[in-house]
Amino acid sequence: MVERPHQSYANGSVGQHLSDLARMVRQKLPWRAAKTGEPVGMDAVGAGLLDEDHELFPIGTPYVVIAVDTWDAADAVRDAFEHEARLDEASWALDWSPSTSAFRTIRIFLSAAS
Repeated sequence: MVERPHQSYANGSVGQHLSDLARMVRQKLPWRAAKTGEPVGMDAVGAGLLDEDHELFPIGTPYVVIAVDTWDAADAVRDAFEHEARLDEASWALDWSPSTSAFRTIRIFLSAAS
């Protein structure tokens, strides 16, 4: 699947919306450094629009990519976003992908009202 990262839309309102979604997700990540308040062991690393149908979502659905360093961090992300990420049980279990820059990543699909 080809995905367009949010930087591709930086000149338009879609790009701003995707950047805002990624920023909102980053602010809601549960593990934080005591001194800086920055996320620890997890981060929102990108956002985009689906370029082809997903089994749960149509083309054009916005998503945010979250990277984690451990399975414990993945569990904490799930606990934090389980009700608003619009993923089913199978997706939470199977959609974590290996990454060159993190232990695993997952795409979450927030509604506009999140």
